[in-house]
Amino acid sequence: MIHVSDINHTQQCPRLAWKLNRHLMPAEPFANSIYSFSGLYLPYLGASNWPSGQAYDSSQDTLAILKEHKKGIQLRFEKEGLRGRIPLLVQKEDGSWKAIYPLRSVYPKEKELDTMLWNKWLAEDAGLQITEHEIVWINSQFVEGGQEPLLLKGRHLMKKRGQFFEKNIDEMLAEKDVCFEELLQQAKLAVEQEIPQPAKCKACSAPRRCSFYEECFDTASLSDDSILHLCSSAQRQKIFEDGILYLKDMPPFKMEGLPLQYAQVQAAQNPSGRFVDRKGLQGFMKDLQYPLIYLDFEWDTFLFPPYPRMKPFDVLCFQFSMHVEQEDGSLSHFSFFAEGDCRKAFLEALFADLPKQGTILVYNMEGAEKLRLQQLGSQFPEFQEQIEQAVSRMKDLSLPFEQGLFYDLSQRGKSSLKSILPLFTGEDPYKNLEVGNGLDAIYAYRKACASQDPQVKEELAQAISDYCAMDTLAEYDVLHGLQNILAGKE
Repeated sequence: MIHVSDINHTQQCPRLAWKLNRHLMPAEPFANSIYSFSGLYLPYLGASNWPSGQAYDSSQDTLAILKEHKKGIQLRFEKEGLRGRIPLLVQKEDGSWKAIYPLRSVYPKEKELDTMLWNKWLAEDAGLQITEHEIVWINSQFVEGGQEPLLLKGRHLMKKRGQFFEKNIDEMLAEKDVCFEELLQQAKLAVEQEIPQPAKCKACSAPRRCSFYEECFDTASLSDDSILHLCSSAQRQKIFEDGILYLKDMPPFKMEGLPLQYAQVQAAQNPSGRFVDRKGLQGFMKDLQYPLIYLDFEWDTFLFPPYPRMKPFDVLCFQFSMHVEQEDGSLSHFSFFAEGDCRKAFLEALFADLPKQGTILVYNMEGAEKLRLQQLGSQFPEFQEQIEQAVSRMKDLSLPFEQGLFYDLSQRGKSSLKSILPLFTGEDPYKNLEVGNGLDAIYAYRKACASQDPQVKEELAQAISDYCAMDTLAEYDVLHGLQNILAGKE
């Protein structure tokens, strides 16, 4: 037995479909959902008392529910070993049916059509004519405590830039030409046979690298100078297939003009396996001002805003670590951790500990600490001036690596803080931590919030704090490693 989702996954990647069918993907959700989505959309639709189907219902069970009640939720249909589920169905005055799909998204995208199309096919096989589709989605403009509604409904999906399609869902479905039987057989072969062989496809890296990428392509066996480590290259796979296997053999005319690609090729052609743009690094270092402040935040993303002035998919910062280095080399540490609505306490503690002057060094500034502070500034305007002043002092420590001012072949195309650190310390100190990465920190935070045991809470808080402190120590080590290179003390 396969499900409609298996067909959609097969079209992306048969191997991924096989793994997802066997629940081999991590189950922890990206966004923290403190409310039941169905507990929100059912009252919104006036469907709280509608009859509900059960997990293993047949098409006949579903038809019995609809015959008696003319409406229902979580309704299953099956055909030729394929099962689908329609969240809500209600009969229209003309005897046809309207299907309603609640979507846990602020941007209901075109990809939702595939699931709707297959469910419509299954329902029609059971004798139901679905003539209208409606969606319910989360309002991106909703602010907890404001006037905007949390949920919206309509008949149009959105384009990539948030604009609605001119045609409604049913008009778009009518234009789809699908060979159902052929795609069904492809999905059955992919899911029910032995695991399919790896094959490069868009699903490997879009929108982010697949969790199984390194397993599928055994990247550990690649040499450090493999052309497959070429960064930000749309042609990387084709270049490899054309027989250019190593970075040192990369023809200049095939490079896409990125400084980082140039740095990679130069490192591969250098006997040391390293490229350093000394002038570029000197330019990066020249305006550093003491005390040097190494800063890192940890946060969780909430699907529904739990506290005032928050929006859907806003984040809540629950931890910071700050190492402060004086000009004489002395180093001090400050940290914060809290549960619940700790936003104001977070800001108060941060600005109580943050020196009034000095460069604030963060890793991946634009996508992390800077963005988090700006968001907090919109929620707490009384801190806006302090936040703007702090942001103006920030310097992104990831830039030397992203801009190709430094590249070592052992990076293997990576530039995260954890991949860079061993180049300067000779070891990976994260491997000895109970919480070893950002996702682990989020899951530990959620576990701490859910626990009723004070000792468990304390142990988890300490593990998270240890991890965050390691991040700011890593920033310290990386900066000093770059300084040593410039001083000839590699």
